[in-house]
Formats: sequence, structure tokens, C-alpha cells
Amino acid sequence: MIVTPNVVREVQSHFGCSEMIGGELESQTVLQSAAGDSFWEKRVFGEEVMTASASYYPILSRLTLALLHDSGWYTPDYSYGASLHWGRGQGCGFLDGSCYKWVWPTETKYGEDTSVVPFCRHQQDSAESCVNGRRAVGVCSIRNYPARLPRPFRYFSTRRRGGASPMVDYCPIFLYDFASYQPTGRSCLTPPSTLPTLPVPEVYEPESRCFEHQWEGRAREGVVGGASCHTFSCTRDSVVVDVGGSKVDCSHGLAGEHVAVEFTRNSTGNNTSVHIVCPSYQDLCENYNCPRLCSGHGNCIKGHCRCQPGYYGNDCSYSYLDRLLTCDSVLCQNGGSCTDSGGSGSGGGVFSGDDSGGGGLGFSCQCSVGYTGMMCENRVTSDPCLDLSCPANTHCVRSDLGTVGQCECKADYGGEDCKTFLLCERRGATLS
Repeated sequence: MIVTPNVVREVQSHFGCSEMIGGELESQTVLQSAAGDSFWEKRVFGEEVMTASASYYPILSRLTLALLHDSGWYTPDYSYGASLHWGRGQGCGFLDGSCYKWVWPTETKYGEDTSVVPFCRHQQDSAESCVNGRRAVGVCSIRNYPARLPRPFRYFSTRRRGGASPMVDYCPIFLYDFASYQPTGRSCLTPPSTLPTLPVPEVYEPESRCFEHQWEGRAREGVVGGASCHTFSCTRDSVVVDVGGSKVDCSHGLAGEHVAVEFTRNSTGNNTSVHIVCPSYQDLCENYNCPRLCSGHGNCIKGHCRCQPGYYGNDCSYSYLDRLLTCDSVLCQNGGSCTDSGGSGSGGGVFSGDDSGGGGLGFSCQCSVGYTGMMCENRVTSDPCLDLSCPANTHCVRSDLGTVGQCECKADYGGEDCKTFLLCERRGATLS
């Protein structure tokens, strides 16, 4: 358990639980070379990048920024922490005890109608939900193991039955894809190889997102129901979802409410009704003003895309692995100049991990002052010292590129916390 002050603040704020004393660490054995307590607990923090198993869309959240802050080595800008949907606002009940109470709510205080996402109860006709920041439709990940599960992790009458991942304490959760444990979900960003049979047409493109729903009657055929992919737009105070050409207006106060929409089924021409579960405005529209919603491969922060590993560009539409790029095929933006760096690769580009230049990709953009990024696509929008509060006897000093600020002692001050007036010290006096 990490109990440092900024971590405690972020955990309490994220879950809405003032009783939480810190951030829980992984309890499972991860690798022989890596202790479980080197990571955040997967069951509690889900898609956070510093959990012990990878997610399709890992999130660098305010929680990890808080840990860096508490280390004393960094002063992070928390506004760049991506939104972590997993468990947000679920209260103390999400954190304590077993997930048994989520899997079997009728035997607990939660009740059958309580939303259990990201956990699921069983594989049935309604066992689909939105996952990965609404970028995909997930299915309930339950499998049978060759041996009995440890006693604390038995949630079903069959003792070998449990969730597909030990990292979440074998809790059944909604997953987009879990390898050989069929069935699998589908991405909203690209069309699946086999289109599902649906009464309402889904839209698969970078701007599409997943929305939960409830159908009236047996409206779905051949596949399980519960969620589907649609485009949307944001107004000043509403999320507007396009369902088969009909608009669903989800205003601020309707988050979690079911809103009916009627549309025409493509296959029959008959009208069909569905109840869309309205998302929260914060989930979809808080950071809506990014190009192409970052193509589904990044997080929108302050109007700029922060691309997931393997993608770059102002809209995260370029993949490092597409091809080996050179200055002949690259345009450095905003006055940047390109230099061929002689990268080489076999069958595609080579990802160097350098997000400020091409590196092993075969090119490098030297950005003009005030710009940064692989293609110089990101503008440094503010003075880094404006948001930095320096203590007494210190002032903010900017880096050479003007992108980072840090507090340093003013002239004539030094020592621990810059409290020593050096002029007095040289004269054998001290400040009282």
C-alpha cells in the first residue's frame, strides 16, 4: 500500500471514498524477476499503465503522476493525467473485500439492478459492455481452469471457474479480447473480420465509441446484446449519439439514464426501439476538441493528442510500424527541419521510443522554439513557470527549450530548502 499524501488524495477522489488510506499494490506474483508490489493492483486500477499486465489502451493517470510527485523528484502537471474510467465514483465498496458481491449482487446489499462494470456476473445474453475508454465492446471473461482456484477467489459453485486473468484476482471482468478464451469482443475503431448480426447498424471508425443499451423484446439475433458502436458529437451541455440515423440527446443530468430512440432496421425496414444508457458528459466531451478524437490511438489532453505507444502525429493516425520513414516522406510541421538519421529496419519502421524525433525511424525533426513532438505538431502553449508555485527564497528556472520549469534557490540563498542566506553565513551570522 502506498500511503503518501498525493496518492491518498487521488485515490479518495477517483473512487469517491474518503476512508481509503492509500493506493493498493499488486498481490499476485507477476514474474520471477519482478515483485508484485512493484505495480498498482490490477483489480483496483484496471487500465492504468503501471499495473502488472498490459491493456489494449493503457492509461497514464493522475494516480501515477501523484506517486512521481510524492517521490520528491518531479512536479507533474496533473492536467495531463488521462481519465481512468475503471471504478471511478464507485465508492468504498469497489475497493474493499472480494468481488463476490459484484458477481452475485442478489446475495449482497448491492441488488440485481446495480451496475457492476468493469466486473460481470456471468456469460449470458446481456453480457456485453463498453471497455477501453469506450473504444471497444467487451464480453464477460469467464473460463474453466484445470485445477481448483485458491479459496479466496472462488466466486462460482464450480471451483475451477473464474475470470480469465489472475491479475484481477480471478474476478470476471469485461474484456475486449482475451486470446483463446472465446468469445471475444470487437473494436469500435475498425470493422471486425465478421460483422455481427445487429438490428441497428454499427459504425466502425476512429471517431466511434461504445454505448450500452437495453433492447425492447428479443431484438438482437445470433449474438449477445448490451452494447454497440456509434458516432457522437458534443454540444455545450449534451452528448448527442447517432443510432442508425436517429439522434439521442444525453444532457448533463441524464448520465446513467435510459433514453429511448426509434430507428429503421436496415435488414427489414421495420422500426425498432432501443434504450441507450446515457454516458456522462465528462467521459466523452471533457476533452473532445482534439483532431479526429486522436484516431482512437491516444488521449485528448488540453486539446492535444497524447498518443499511445506505437502511434504519433497530431491526431495519432501514424503508426511507427507502417514503414521506414525518411525525409522524402515526412513533413516536419510548424517550421521544423528534417534530417535523415539513417534508420534501418526489416519489413517496416523501427520504433526507437523517442517521441521528440524519428530516431530509428530514419528521420528526425528539429523543432522551432515553442513546438515539440515527433513531427513538431504540438505547440508549447504556456509558460511552464506560470503553474509552478515556488517556495520562499526560490524562483522558477526554465529549461533551454522553455518546456520545463523547476524551482531553484535565488541568488545569495542556499542550503536545505534554500533557507540559508549565504551573505550572512560568509560573515559568521545567521538569520533568525
